[in-house]
Amino acid sequence: MSAGHTVTIAENGAEALGRIADRTPDCIVLDLMMPVMTGHELLHTMKTDPATARIPIVLVSSRVSEGRTHMITERDADHCVGKPFTRGQVLDAVRAALAA
Repeated sequence: MSAGHTVTIAENGAEALGRIADRTPDCIVLDLMMPVMTGHELLHTMKTDPATARIPIVLVSSRVSEGRTHMITERDADHCVGKPFTRGQVLDAVRAALAA
């Protein structure tokens, strides 16, 4: 079942940054635990760059449900979804981020 979104996947934060430079996404679903450039590093890089600072971000991490995310990360993300999550939870967060 399609939710009507086009999805682009990046294997790590550095690859994601390159894809964002090629085509600005409407929203980013971001995991904190990524190789090469972590989700924390990507989030910080995006939020300090005026070209990407306004892109909505849905943070997805087991650290959210464990209450261990850093306050700055949660403040900079538009929505946070803890692992394990359902498809519906992620879609709801994406819809909310796009509507804001």
